Amino acid sequence: MPAAGGPARVLCSETGLGAGGTWSASGVILFGSDRGRLSRVEAAGGTCVVVWNDAPTRSARFPVFLPDGQHFLYLSETPGDAASTGVYLASLADAPGLNPRKILADRSSVVYAPPVVSQAAATVSNPQVAASVSNGTLVYLAMVSAESQLTWFDRSGRSLGTAGPRGLQRGVELSPDGNRVVTGRGEFSGPSAPWLYDVARATESRLFPSGTQTSNLVWFPDGRRLLFTMTSPAGFGVYQKDANGGSQPELMLPLAAGSSFVPSALSPDGRVLVSTVVDPKSRADIWYLPWEAKPDLGKAVKFVGTDADESQGQVSPDGKWIAYTTNETGVSNVYVRPFPTGPGVWRVSVDRGHQPRWSTDGKWLHYLRSLTPRRGTVMVAAVGEDERGEWRTGTPQALFDNHTVTFTIHQANVFLYSPHPDGQRFLVNAAADDAEATINVITNWRKTVVARKAS
Repeated sequence: MPAAGGPARVLCSETGLGAGGTWSASGVILFGSDRGRLSRVEAAGGTCVVVWNDAPTRSARFPVFLPDGQHFLYLSETPGDAASTGVYLASLADAPGLNPRKILADRSSVVYAPPVVSQAAATVSNPQVAASVSNGTLVYLAMVSAESQLTWFDRSGRSLGTAGPRGLQRGVELSPDGNRVVTGRGEFSGPSAPWLYDVARATESRLFPSGTQTSNLVWFPDGRRLLFTMTSPAGFGVYQKDANGGSQPELMLPLAAGSSFVPSALSPDGRVLVSTVVDPKSRADIWYLPWEAKPDLGKAVKFVGTDADESQGQVSPDGKWIAYTTNETGVSNVYVRPFPTGPGVWRVSVDRGHQPRWSTDGKWLHYLRSLTPRRGTVMVAAVGEDERGEWRTGTPQALFDNHTVTFTIHQANVFLYSPHPDGQRFLVNAAADDAEATINVITNWRKTVVARKAS
């Protein structure tokens, strides 16, 4: 679409969830998708052509052109093969069947610019740098620190202490009894490792060996097991494991490499798994699957799927409702529907909302309202059925503001706060400092030439 405004024009359809894009001076657009492949299309229109898709188990994301308009950099990963992860250099002249060369071992997107800046921000749920360079202008999002600290707050926003060390952390999931919490922790350039923190004893332990890549940890209702996606020698898929340690992760649901099946919740009886699935036609949708001794992906049922993104599904304590996030109005908001079927859909949030969380008694629904990259407000609304069995939603009220690490992708089902079962406390993945992120613009951005004397 024109930068000054105007109608949008479709260049490619059914591409899946986007994973970065780059536009050359000659009018070629190169882009990635959640399917792990790179494609190109002319900005003036034409056929979309797959540039690289010769390794089904290997992803290629976040491409960026170099000044010649032919060579480009991109991030590549192979599940279970950490040594192959890194930033690669390739050329359109070699397509199809690129001959890439690894130039960095970091697990991060890359932005090409001759000089560099410090404190450039990145997303929490995907390794993408928040910066852009074009025609002598550099724009980047900066914050003082990407680290966070799991912090307890009461309903008024008063800090009640911390849980675990400060670090680069991804998500926060309290156990059903509120005595333990799991979070992903690691370096930005590498996969996050899940850690289990014992709130009562103030001790922590690593759930899996160093270098293991897992995501989307979900507690079973009994608090004894955890469910998650993982890549291991047994393959990529959904696993479960005893939260007390000792046992090895058990592969329950094998998944195709590169598939987008992201768990978000289990039903109160532990018999149904709710997940987000990215579909090339309808974008992100919410599905549910009977969770049995041998789960069958063929039994999965689409719960809600539109041309918008639906994600972060959370089942109510009585198992009769699902709260979820959708951007069908153009911005993210929280809605409720009957589960597993039934008529009606009700909007809970009034002005933006995501990351819904039920109270233990099911009478309150919390969500996060974020207007800036670093500040979020924990909201709450009274919800439930009236005496006639009809659904009612109260006016949302703000509980407290806090500095959260809010660079998350909704489809990744990463939650940045978790209510305690007592309803009086919240554990928040809070920013380690209170500084607001800033958008910085540098004009006349050009390479600095340093003259060198001949030796």
